[in-house]
Amino acid sequence: MRRAIAILILAALLICGGAAYAATGGGAGDPLVSLSFLRETFVADLLSRSRVKADVKLEGDLDAAMDELTYLEPVAPAGSSYAGSYTQLGFNTGGSVTLSQFASFVPTYGTFYATVERGSLINLSDASETGEACVLNAGVRYFAAEGSSVVVTAYSDAVGLVDGYYMYSASGDAPSTVFFIDLDGHWAKDSAMFMAERGYMNGVGNFRFAPDDAVTRAMFVTVLGRVAGVSAGSYQTSPFADVNINDWYGPYVAWAASRGIVNGYDAQTFAPNDLITREQMALIIVRFMDSYSITAPSANEPVEFTDAGDIHDWSADAVARTQRMGIINGIADGAGFAFRPLDTAVRGQMCAVIERMLRLSGRA
Repeated sequence: MRRAIAILILAALLICGGAAYAATGGGAGDPLVSLSFLRETFVADLLSRSRVKADVKLEGDLDAAMDELTYLEPVAPAGSSYAGSYTQLGFNTGGSVTLSQFASFVPTYGTFYATVERGSLINLSDASETGEACVLNAGVRYFAAEGSSVVVTAYSDAVGLVDGYYMYSASGDAPSTVFFIDLDGHWAKDSAMFMAERGYMNGVGNFRFAPDDAVTRAMFVTVLGRVAGVSAGSYQTSPFADVNINDWYGPYVAWAASRGIVNGYDAQTFAPNDLITREQMALIIVRFMDSYSITAPSANEPVEFTDAGDIHDWSADAVARTQRMGIINGIADGAGFAFRPLDTAVRGQMCAVIERMLRLSGRA
């Protein structure tokens, strides 16, 4: 039985094989495609079609890439210059350089202030984006990002390096309004501007206010004298041996002494260049208010400062009064507030204290 089945299978194979060999071998319609057809026809056709499709795709990608590159290519604004490598520019106060997109600027000397008209300015030293207006640091490379226009203004005689498209003016007019380049983001900015706009305080040069610089006794008394409208010419002699009446602060020290606002360390010594402490500032403010009958309502409940033990007896009442009036509120210290009586007062604090005194008393 098994032998009969085997013979039938063999016969079937011979019949099918004969039919296959009778057909034209190697044709596309041949169900038993020959290896030569695969090599010579099918693969060649497949590669040809693939190349066509790849060429079309690559051409489309290339066109898209070229369009993008064309978009990114800096366009020279009318009247602009181009520096293919870093070129040095010199500035007088008020001079400026306007950076187009992809231009770079490196301040090397002097004081520069950047204003972003559109887009953004990148500090390449830390890849941070600057604010809309900021002071530039010497030796740092700044980059005008895509679609940007940035005006860099010199607020002193200065030198910088530029690369890319730019417009340049070596000199120009300094701002006519009160302007300081180191107040942006500072907690005392509003108080500093309040004082400067009224002529009570000036900057320290190069358009800087220096809000964190220490305050001397001479400086504090002079500012209070300006607030009081003192006529410096009215004081011709100094009550202290260490104060020359012809010094810029001399008449103001004489004025303050004449009204009991300051007493000096002794009858001969005022120490005008000593730095003023926060408790001294509180005492002088209270004496100034008393001298001119300036009053302010109590705005705060009395507090026990965490460092009350450091407050001297001679200033304790003044410290308490300024705290209740909200003129000097203290500094957060854990769950309470510290007064820091022995800390040196700084210009920003002085501005805030005097502004609060004037506003709370209705004199602003």
